[in-house]
Amino acid sequence: MTDYEHLIYQQRGPVTIITINRPERMNAIGPQTHRELIDAWAGSAATTTPWSASSPARVTRRSARAAT
Repeated sequence: MTDYEHLIYQQRGPVTIITINRPERMNAIGPQTHRELIDAWAGSAATTTPWSASSPARVTRRSARAAT
C-alpha cells in the first residue's frame, strides 16, 4: 500500500475502507484523487476478496449556492 495525499486507506480484517479526504475541495475528485482511487482499489482487490463496495456520501459543510 502507498501513502496517499487525498485518501485515507484502512484495512479492518476483510473490510477495506477508502475515504476521500479533501474537505477544502468538498471531496472533489480531480486527476490526483482519481489516480489514488485507482491505485487503492487495485491494492484492495489484490490483498482481499471484495464482498461489496459502497460510496457513502457525508456532507460536512454547505456550499454558498446550496445555502441560498
